[in-house]
Order: sequence, then structure tokens, then C-alpha cells
Amino acid sequence: MIFTSTDVAVPDLNRKFAYSRTLLMPSDHVKEDFVAEVAALRLQIDKLGKYNQKPPEARDLLLPRLMNGVIEV
Repeated sequence: MIFTSTDVAVPDLNRKFAYSRTLLMPSDHVKEDFVAEVAALRLQIDKLGKYNQKPPEARDLLLPRLMNGVIEV
């Protein structure tokens, strides 16, 4: 990966400074725990996204029928 800094997004950051910093890496155990936790959250996000599609679909189906008098309230 090539690191390029134009000092636009992060003032005073340059390549020499960036390369001089130590990059900390988590242990395999920590990475595995993180992936397991995020995977569970991702499943929940996907499921909630599907649930959030249902109300607009119902509205789009029912509103024209209400407006045309097919369904009475």
C-alpha cells in the first residue's frame, strides 16, 4: 500500500512521520472475538434492514387503494 499525504485532510502529516509510527496489531484471539461480535451485529443489521423495507412496501400497496376507494376506512 502506498501512503500519500497532501497535507489536505490531516495538516502537518507527512510520509516520514506516518512511516515512523508503530502500528499496533491485536492478537489472533482479539481479532477472532472482534469478528464474532461484528458478525452477530451484521446479522442483526441485515434483519432490521429487511423489516424496515416492509412498511414502505405496505404503504405503496395500500395507499393507492385507499385513495381510489377500493379500501374503506
